[in-house]
Amino acid sequence: MTPRLAIRLVGIGLFVVILWNIDLGRALSVMTEVPWWGLCTALLMALALAGIRALRWRLLLNAHGVRQSMRDALVSTLESMIWGTLTPARAGELIRVHHLVADQGIAVSRAAALWAVDMGLDVAGAVIATAGLTVFRPAIFGQILPRPAALAVLAAAIGGLAFLPWLSRILASRLPRGLAAPLEVLAATPASLLLGLAGLTLGSFTAYALTVAGLAGNLPEPGWAEICVITGLTMLVAILPVTFMGFGTREAVIIGVFALHGRPPEAAVGFSFLYVASALLAVAVYFPLMIGLRRRK
Repeated sequence: MTPRLAIRLVGIGLFVVILWNIDLGRALSVMTEVPWWGLCTALLMALALAGIRALRWRLLLNAHGVRQSMRDALVSTLESMIWGTLTPARAGELIRVHHLVADQGIAVSRAAALWAVDMGLDVAGAVIATAGLTVFRPAIFGQILPRPAALAVLAAAIGGLAFLPWLSRILASRLPRGLAAPLEVLAATPASLLLGLAGLTLGSFTAYALTVAGLAGNLPEPGWAEICVITGLTMLVAILPVTFMGFGTREAVIIGVFALHGRPPEAAVGFSFLYVASALLAVAVYFPLMIGLRRRK
């Protein structure tokens, strides 16, 4: 076994340990509570998520002289989201770099820098949403992240958006070329566009949270704000290259959040299965849509 594969199996091992120590039947019973209207909501939100992310990608590319139609942006976004769901650390999303290099002749370093900025927006959105909800609903997560700390994170993140091009320009001049490339992209992006991209990012985050909230529509808890906090945390741990499809790390995070409110691990694992269901549902929707758009070229 190679060291890289061993690292990827850490999360799977953790997942097995968690399942071994809970009543799996009780956890799986959550799936029987999914309402038909919640399933419809999840489908619509999965489509909205793909559309918002495609629009954000297209706007970012166009701002840097890379012309791409909305259909092409949607196709590459759908493909990247499919592979990103099925690969460790969402590495499959790098397929967008391949398309920029192969289809438009863009240098690998520049294509990777554009992709890194787009992915960075997702990370920033998860941080801002989690910190913001902790500020306004401290009962959800305040035991781990005190309200003053959450407020500081939120203020720094939002305030940093306005000064991001300026800060990026300074940092880019002091870093090696490979690390500086994404910062150079940020430095060349107008602050007004960055704010617009940030708005789209929060929109995509909301769509993702609503996908899960729809599937959990008949559950008495967690509430909407807590679902958003859990969504932000699971998005952040999803970029760790220690598992496949977030198994293990996602369950550990949700068990921790549920434990803050005295809920059993079975409820947490059952709720985590809704994230798995939302991911598989999205793949089932995205794949035929991607094929159909490609055939219309």
